[in-house]
Amino acid sequence: MNHFSKFKNTAAFGLLTAVVAVSSVAPAFAAELPAGYGSHVNPVNTEYDQSATLAQPADVSMADYVKTLDMLTPEEKDLLVAAENAKAPYYVQMNKLTEQIHTKTNEILKGADPLFDKIFAIKNVHKDLWTKVDTNENEAQKTAGDDYIKFIQLSTAVTKAEKAQLIRDQKEIDALYKKVDVYYAKAAEETADLNAQLDAVIKNIQSIDSKTASIWEKVYTK
Repeated sequence: MNHFSKFKNTAAFGLLTAVVAVSSVAPAFAAELPAGYGSHVNPVNTEYDQSATLAQPADVSMADYVKTLDMLTPEEKDLLVAAENAKAPYYVQMNKLTEQIHTKTNEILKGADPLFDKIFAIKNVHKDLWTKVDTNENEAQKTAGDDYIKFIQLSTAVTKAEKAQLIRDQKEIDALYKKVDVYYAKAAEETADLNAQLDAVIKNIQSIDSKTASIWEKVYTK
């Protein structure tokens, strides 16, 4: 478990309900921390991932792509093209809504920058110890989940005194993240209406996809 790849911040969940992998949608804010600084990364819920149903090269149109699918009948190919055309306006809406969520969330989270600076400063003081713990994960540590203090306690890569130091640091970091959570909660609140609209758009796309799911199954099981 990389200490900086876990985010215990529960307020961040639900900030974005979808990522569309092949429709060029910019995901809503995900805390982009420098490498080695990600113990609290805003997770993105990939409830809807178009790549699950559409996997042709980006520079090939659906019409051209389905022509290559010899396992399908002409009627099935037509249905896939028609479905993609029906989803096109929803992708436009998704792009617009996601960008709005992204922009509004980033504006709010700028207020948390000083808190992240403090966290980074704490991490830098004992950077080598954090690296030791993170890069020498043992089997017991894999049971720690999001409890990083437990993760530290279960480490066999550092001494008892070093563990005590890291735990003190982690408690200070956790206190700072509680303050960061306030910004995430505010962002979630102020983007709630946009996310509701995004959910509706996603449901429309999923409804269209459900009608061609059996056809894609033929493609992927070939």
